[in-house]
Amino acid sequence: MQTNVSSDTSSPAKRNRRAGKTLGVVSGIRGMIVSGQWRPGSQLPAWDALESRFGVARSTLTQAMNNLKRDGFIYSSSTRGTFVSERPPHLSRYAVAFRGRPGTPGWVRFWSALANEVPQHAGHPDYELAVFYDVAGSNPSEAHEALLQQVREDRFAGIVFVGYPPEISDELMNHPWLAKVAITRDPSRQDIPRVFPDRGSFVRRSLERVRAMGGRRLAVVTNGLPDFADYDRLAGEHGLELRPHFRVGASLSDPDSARHIVRLMLDRPAERRPDSLIITDDNLTESALAGAIDAGVSLPDDLRVLAHCNWPIGTRTSLPIVRLGFDARDVLRQAIDRVESQRHGRPIPDRDVAVPAVFESELPGPAAAEVSAGF
Repeated sequence: MQTNVSSDTSSPAKRNRRAGKTLGVVSGIRGMIVSGQWRPGSQLPAWDALESRFGVARSTLTQAMNNLKRDGFIYSSSTRGTFVSERPPHLSRYAVAFRGRPGTPGWVRFWSALANEVPQHAGHPDYELAVFYDVAGSNPSEAHEALLQQVREDRFAGIVFVGYPPEISDELMNHPWLAKVAITRDPSRQDIPRVFPDRGSFVRRSLERVRAMGGRRLAVVTNGLPDFADYDRLAGEHGLELRPHFRVGASLSDPDSARHIVRLMLDRPAERRPDSLIITDDNLTESALAGAIDAGVSLPDDLRVLAHCNWPIGTRTSLPIVRLGFDARDVLRQAIDRVESQRHGRPIPDRDVAVPAVFESELPGPAAAEVSAGF
């Protein structure tokens, strides 16, 4: 006969009481640290004193201390005792919360570029970053609930929201002391500082470069956001002709549509087709370039192409195109700087920061090297 063996033979009620006592000790010690009564680097009272203070057994105190060590609030020295961490999470840990998840509808490459930069901050002397995906939506996700629970446990000093902040729960958004910043162009949440790619600078700089390359007849491939209005308004000022049928609106949910439309637009005599093409969204770059290849045009002799990208994970291509885009490292750094400023009570000079577009040649040395290597 087989016998089931359990390491804990106590009743469920007893286990629940013990768990409740453990949580009480964790909450009490954490509260002393968060309130500043026990400051970073300071030594905690001896364990005998803590047992007496909270009225618990050594086993309960041990479990509570292990939980606090796991969460980064305390550390132990075998010879000197137990101390408050030099960088407890409520002072140094920031969440980077994406409203979507990689590979799901609505996810864009700019968010991938940001997510790829988070590990580069590992080991930073002043802060730690933790990524949460799918922290939005009409129904609360597991990630949203996990983030909310950790905020309740004082395990974050700030949050960088990536996406549309109003979709986040009010409890999270209205937290009284949690530092917050959003990486989004949406201005509807006026109480949160924003950092976002400056699309206006992309429009202006792309037109300037196409004109400098000798372009005259311009085509634009975009996802149909305000880009059309900007290009219609500014193309003439840069000496470029943008005909109505050279404006290609493609859906991000069906990027192959750009391939078919670009092929049809270029499959005509040279004098009736554009000599320059601007692709304003890197999610459409491969498809639009495939359309140019299908049409049999030569780059850059027949068609000058300038494509949007997100550094330092630029779109891989061996075709001779000019790439202009946004440095995800700069955007993330600007966001973290604003979280840091809030946490330290420093004034934020620019509440909303529009990060300008940069050409590949303008990237810092290491970023340029990664792009050139095909990363």
